[in-house]
Amino acid sequence: MHTDSFEHWDRGWAFHHAPLRISYIYEQIFEEIIKNLDVKGKSILELGCGSGTISYLARLSGAADITLLDASSEALKIARQHFKSHENVTYIHSTIEEAQLDKKFDIVWSSGVVEHFKNEELIRCVSRHKDFSKDKVCIIVPASPHYNDYLAKQQRHIQRWGYERPISKKRMADIFHKLDITISINRRFCSLYAMDIASLSPFENRLVCGLNRIFEDLKFYKWLNARFKPFERWVGGLLLTIGRVRHNPEMGC
Repeated sequence: MHTDSFEHWDRGWAFHHAPLRISYIYEQIFEEIIKNLDVKGKSILELGCGSGTISYLARLSGAADITLLDASSEALKIARQHFKSHENVTYIHSTIEEAQLDKKFDIVWSSGVVEHFKNEELIRCVSRHKDFSKDKVCIIVPASPHYNDYLAKQQRHIQRWGYERPISKKRMADIFHKLDITISINRRFCSLYAMDIASLSPFENRLVCGLNRIFEDLKFYKWLNARFKPFERWVGGLLLTIGRVRHNPEMGC
């Protein structure tokens, strides 16, 4: 994974120890997932879970059990806070590459993870989703071409998120096909992703964060994004790819 070190992520997540606040981006992501994937009664593994917000929403929507995996101990601390009143939640402190799990899951998903790998490591990361799934794989990444491509090259963004490269629909489709994952959904959504005040501002301080929160609370971003919905298949800032795993029956999977 192309960041300076995993301490990079610990430093980032250490600033997020606060009560769970579901941003409009998380709402948009989960709304898009739930339109295309039934989570009720399912076992779910989230790779590179971060705060675990998407899996938290899945739990509220009836997911049977949740497993959260992340290389950052700070991220897992936040996830534990969010799920403290929920049962059947497992936490695993591990990299995706080194993870060793003794079971497979109905759904394996990740959001904002795969784009931090490149070349063969990227393919291996997607392959790990398949390794742990007995049915569905779901991946959300920043889409390309988009403003994301410019943002990922900016020094402030690199300092905060490390290496990142948005991924095109064709690139993701090619990877799924190479790994023998049958695609059911491969579409762009959320046209204004990464185009809020916090992302566009050259500054990162309490004033900018406060203004951003006000716009979120007023549902302004959600309203504005809805105006662009007719165009999101071409300009959507996020890419959702869902596929079904085809296991070899001779292996008993």
